[in-house]
Amino acid sequence: MHKVLIVDDERAIRLGLVNFVAWASADCEVVGEAINGLEAIEKIQELAPEIIVTDVKMPGMNGIELAKYIHEKVLPIKVIILTGYTDFSYAQAALKYNVVDFVLKPTEPVQLIAAVTKAKAQLLAAVEVDYSLSLLKNKIIDYSEALREKFIKDVFDGVIKTNSAIADKANELELNLTSYYVLLFEIHNTNAEDIKQLISLAFKDYTFYTVCLKESQLGTLISFKDENSYLLFELCSEILRTLEGFISAPISIGISNPHLNIMELKTAYEETSISLTSRFYNKTENSLCIYSNYVNSLCHEEKFSTNTSVENILDEIKVGNGPEFSRLISELFEQLRATKQPIDYIKNTGINLCFAFQALLSNYNLSFSSFTKEEQPIYKQIVACTSALKLSQLIVELASEVSIKLAIITKQNNLIIIKTMRYINENYKSSITLKILSDYVHTNSSYLSRLFKKETGDTVTKTINKVRLEKAKELLSTTDLKTYEVAEEVGIPDPSYFSIIFKKYTGVSPKDYSRR
Repeated sequence: MHKVLIVDDERAIRLGLVNFVAWASADCEVVGEAINGLEAIEKIQELAPEIIVTDVKMPGMNGIELAKYIHEKVLPIKVIILTGYTDFSYAQAALKYNVVDFVLKPTEPVQLIAAVTKAKAQLLAAVEVDYSLSLLKNKIIDYSEALREKFIKDVFDGVIKTNSAIADKANELELNLTSYYVLLFEIHNTNAEDIKQLISLAFKDYTFYTVCLKESQLGTLISFKDENSYLLFELCSEILRTLEGFISAPISIGISNPHLNIMELKTAYEETSISLTSRFYNKTENSLCIYSNYVNSLCHEEKFSTNTSVENILDEIKVGNGPEFSRLISELFEQLRATKQPIDYIKNTGINLCFAFQALLSNYNLSFSSFTKEEQPIYKQIVACTSALKLSQLIVELASEVSIKLAIITKQNNLIIIKTMRYINENYKSSITLKILSDYVHTNSSYLSRLFKKETGDTVTKTINKVRLEKAKELLSTTDLKTYEVAEEVGIPDPSYFSIIFKKYTGVSPKDYSRR
């Protein structure tokens, strides 16, 4: 129903309008009354009426002044003015304020309802206009976004080449970025469009544009201040971990240097492409590659030596050998310092070590924030380091915390596996699901599934069946139970299914096995 506000300084007229007009039949309801324009303004804020029926002459603020206020404030309210014959010419002054209609006093309900019907029609028309304008505005926004994305793709693809052309087009599209990075996402054997939504979700708080460059490659231009680069690295690391959770194909993310001028867009893209070449030297297929100004001048031996050091450090962290991984880290950064490698390359080495540590932690659903005590993120601490020695000490401290946490988790995980196996062995006759097991050991299902597979080499389901089938072999060898009885006894109530998996497991049918 449409909400109506009655405004008149005479109480009797207000009561008459409220009680003797068939508002419901006009799909309206009176939500309030006011004695003048000033009180009406207060009621507008409180009740949000859509139609106001107001007298012309009232103390404080008259009906014409009220109509003027509504018009100037561009409020979505339609005004109907009540006027006597003597005041009609005076009331006509309100025409410039888009008054819907004038109804003469004494008011006939039929005339008032006709004016209200006219007001409703104008309200509906305004809604339709607003809706059309909203659609048009969204289309313009979408079209502008599409033009910006096409421009970015054309620069990346080399269609737009000169600095002047890039500057002119960016200015035309109002693409004014004061600081930005270019990212490349490569998801092999996967349609890149499938992950575009994930990228949009991760970067929703920033200005960014993502374009599909190839079937398996996306490019993203994102506005990001250089001093907040650690946040970008964290977001990309989070995207990588998320993708690893539901995409089995290799994933690589390249990150350019920060840039301040839109004319450097092509350069930023080239940096990102170069950064991805470093994955060739990685042992793992999934990579987060950060461009270094020095990356092209490093010989293969130096790059391989650094990666080998990283792998050796990780191996020692996994087994908890504190003195050895501390020594390896110190030696690595001392070598970088002694040979006067560029500062950004040394810091990137520290960041890459952090990414490697995070990859270890992510296997156990952990991150630095779950145990580090520092308020400042580790990546920002690395960027702020003023010497290679301080950076080395920072990485050693972090590696020690990671190693301690992994040792604790490993012990906890061993207990989880032991408890899980004990439950399976004691309850194989009953229905066992991953949810039941995860609730029993107080962890989530997906983590238990990954952990069990990692530690035992078999899935939970395969292990449950193995326990049941080993018990079935024992029963078939030592009792006279029928096949269906054995199946029920080991928690597989479907004899046909039992026979199928038993033969697959042993190579013979239950019946033949019992004859041995």
